[in-house]
Amino acid sequence: MTKRLFVIFHGRFPSERAAALYAAEHAKSLAAYMPVVLVVPRRLGRGSASARDYYCLPDDVRVVYLPTLDLFYTPLRRIAFPVSYFIFSCAALLYLFFHLRSADAVDTNEALPALLATLASRRVVYEVHDFPERFLWLYRILLRRAWHVLATNTWKQNELAARFKIPAGKVLMERNGVNLEEFAPGSRLEARGALGIVSEARVAVYTGHLYGWKGTDTLAAAARLMPDVDVYVVGGTSADVAEFKKQYGGVGNLHILGHRPHQEMPLWLAAADVLVLPNTAKEEISARYTSPMKLFEYMASGRPIVASRIPSITEVLPEEGSFLVPPDEPDAMAKAIQGACGNLVEAERRASRARVAVLEYSWDKRAERIFKALSQ
Repeated sequence: MTKRLFVIFHGRFPSERAAALYAAEHAKSLAAYMPVVLVVPRRLGRGSASARDYYCLPDDVRVVYLPTLDLFYTPLRRIAFPVSYFIFSCAALLYLFFHLRSADAVDTNEALPALLATLASRRVVYEVHDFPERFLWLYRILLRRAWHVLATNTWKQNELAARFKIPAGKVLMERNGVNLEEFAPGSRLEARGALGIVSEARVAVYTGHLYGWKGTDTLAAAARLMPDVDVYVVGGTSADVAEFKKQYGGVGNLHILGHRPHQEMPLWLAAADVLVLPNTAKEEISARYTSPMKLFEYMASGRPIVASRIPSITEVLPEEGSFLVPPDEPDAMAKAIQGACGNLVEAERRASRARVAVLEYSWDKRAERIFKALSQ
């Protein structure tokens, strides 16, 4: 493989969702090795210029918008996703047939576009971000036809090989990554000044969505137990933020900020005394499937991390580089956050070890490893 990678991504782009950020970072890092075509659906109000600016895409990442039927803002929004998904998948196949049949690789984390792409290309790389739980017959066909399967953690790599009888050499494993320069340790005082944080209290920060499996309900409950710590929750869709505020808006030291641009995240991490990753153990997507990008950003920031002790986190985050706590236990989380704030020497020692451990997970090194694997 020498020249071109074709990336298919379905969904809102740009978007506040992590999947869109992943697609952008994945494309940018691989562009150092080959030209990249990032193919996305054209949805209402989404232009290529805004996507390029939103994610600072370099010139050697070409953004191509394909037609779809956007029903999300109509009375038919209940069927909007499957309709849009199917039309975009078919459009991607036609685009591949007419424009990129000679592509060196077709890369997507969407099952239907990946399956259809195998009709036009023998070099389809299917990325497994979740894990197949339904339509297993479709996944068996897809995984058999795909050139390579890319898992984002060790558990998925092993389970894919075992459950679907995939040859070992066909399954690649690369966790998600981080831009080390963007999330390098910064001045806490300067970051708080830029964000308007004037309180003298200790600051704990969570960045990300408010889905149930993210465990933010555990963090909110922990906030009630430590009124001496200001807890900032940064992220979430408008609907989820409204519901979260309805449930926890009365907690005086809990600041629910909603979605903020990703370019602002390094400031929030730098402003923190402690960063929190409270994922639940009650759902498999949290306990085993995920490879949270925020985890790598936390590790790169040089700030102490309090995180749930679950497999998806502990296979990356070293015990000696964090404060790991039993999942879904607000009391244990509150004690760990207060302990990290109260023992700065130990907290900084562990944060430094996490910073060293994350050096292998830069987007650049990840892209280099993927390129080498696909070139063999």
